[in-house]
Amino acid sequence: MLVHDNKMSIDNYVEMKDKLIFRLCHYQHIDIDNSLYTENGKMGMRNNVFGTVLIPPIYDEIPHIVAKRYYAVAINENKYGIVKADGKGTVIFPFIYDFICELSADYYVGVYCVILNGKQGIVSVCRDITKTEVEPEYDLIEHIWDSHFTLLKKDNKCGLWSYDHFIPPIYDDVFVPEVLGWVMVKKDGEWGYIDENNDYTKDMGKAFLYHFRA
Repeated sequence: MLVHDNKMSIDNYVEMKDKLIFRLCHYQHIDIDNSLYTENGKMGMRNNVFGTVLIPPIYDEIPHIVAKRYYAVAINENKYGIVKADGKGTVIFPFIYDFICELSADYYVGVYCVILNGKQGIVSVCRDITKTEVEPEYDLIEHIWDSHFTLLKKDNKCGLWSYDHFIPPIYDDVFVPEVLGWVMVKKDGEWGYIDENNDYTKDMGKAFLYHFRA
């Protein structure tokens, strides 16, 4: 489903593609409890049930809202930030980014990919605790479907990030099997594994078994 001007559409994507409030590839859940509204050319968010203002209309744009979340991506003066739905629209990540999108609507909660000066990074917010998980210095950050891992690419080298693990981008390629619980990496033209110390090994018996979502 696509949402534009408070209307749902699935047939007129081609005509709407230049006016979409968010990229289709970063789809968001529709929140029936909250909605965006505009006053004096500024955008805010309110609760549909009680009419409570969650974010006052003080931002140029709020590209999307995610169901049951207490934060929202907002835009001011063509820069992206993240604000809190606390009735004040308190800024929790400053308006310095060129783009922000949720890393994965399927697995990660409160984790966002950010673009700053053409480079990508990862930030997170959970219960008012904010953190820069990965500094914006990577050429590509892409969540690997149905796994805990996110691909990191820098200078044509590959690495991985998850809440529990960081594998630096020093490998020619990486592969995360959908079923098996280990990570394969390619180094100097040969495939191997990551051991429990996060080091490269060709010995499958030493490969560290990562936890995967069932």
